Amino acid sequence: MNRRKIALDLIIFMLSALCLPLLPSSPASGLGKKADLDNAVAKMADELRRAVSEANIKRIGISEFSAASGNPIKLGPYLSDKLTALLVQGGAVEVIERAKLDVILSEQRFGQTGMVDGKSAQEVGRLLGIQAFIMGSYTVLDKSIEVTARLVDAGTGKAIFASPIKIEKIAEIKSLLEPLIPPTPLQLEASVIVQRKTDRGYDAVLLKEGETLYTNDNIKVFFRTNQDCYVYVLLFGSSGEASRIFPNQQVNMSNRVEAKKDYYIPPGDDWFWLDDKIGTETIYVIAGYEPLRDIDKLLVEMEQAGSDKVEASRKVEQSLNAQTRGIGGVRPGQPVTFVTADGKKIERVSEVVEGKMKAVRKISFQHE
Repeated sequence: MNRRKIALDLIIFMLSALCLPLLPSSPASGLGKKADLDNAVAKMADELRRAVSEANIKRIGISEFSAASGNPIKLGPYLSDKLTALLVQGGAVEVIERAKLDVILSEQRFGQTGMVDGKSAQEVGRLLGIQAFIMGSYTVLDKSIEVTARLVDAGTGKAIFASPIKIEKIAEIKSLLEPLIPPTPLQLEASVIVQRKTDRGYDAVLLKEGETLYTNDNIKVFFRTNQDCYVYVLLFGSSGEASRIFPNQQVNMSNRVEAKKDYYIPPGDDWFWLDDKIGTETIYVIAGYEPLRDIDKLLVEMEQAGSDKVEASRKVEQSLNAQTRGIGGVRPGQPVTFVTADGKKIERVSEVVEGKMKAVRKISFQHE
């Protein structure tokens, strides 16, 4: 090999070195354009798994990732669901089901956002026996997305570990950058099924507005929506007090529901039954693209009202009635078949209400 070739090779090597980009100091602090989102989340899960192991944590909960600024996008629930799946697959730590976490959040109205934060972590942790939470946030920049997951001690509410990643805006994740709240009007199909004991056994029928029901009649609420959203079911009894029948711990389901899926509350062969307090009663089925923060706040005030719950319940109902304004009435929906435990079929047509951000279905009956 001659000296001229050696010199040329040396010059090429030096020029190449000058053109090399600076590498991040930590593999988790940045990802190149060729790395996809799943690889990024997998790295984050590995770091969190190590931190959980080092802290000797055996039971965790994962909150939905929130937008640090601006409107929420579909990336948030994707990140929390993906992390949950990866950590469950890895074993060594018990991950509390999202449904159980959602029920507690909705019942207690922590933060009124459907998400755990540092302040609520201690109380939610106590209720579910959770030692730590994984909470996350994301910031959408011009060309990238910065995501940070924090491991928060449920006992102190303080972060004990953070795992940041940076994701390039590439075509493969375009759909996850879409708004979490779509512009499509929200449609809610809802009806109430009544089961009554007769000489022939049990008969089940569809409840019509203003009909009469009797003590010990069984009821079940059916609903379906055209978009993923949050659903609440409230009962205003003859005494004037409101009670929330969904979500609650007796119905162990998340109130974040999937589009075009049939839901029955309570599910399966279970039914609610009417007590001996007679009078006019009203069921509200409410669907919203976001958790109903205003209603949640009023429900908290009602539960803390002590002996004056009737007045607090009245405020809740006033708020619900106000939200029905602008909703264009009730129209027939799609045919639905409900099969009871003894094999009887109820052929019926549900009723639909529609709203821009929320939809409210109100059904009243006489209780005798």
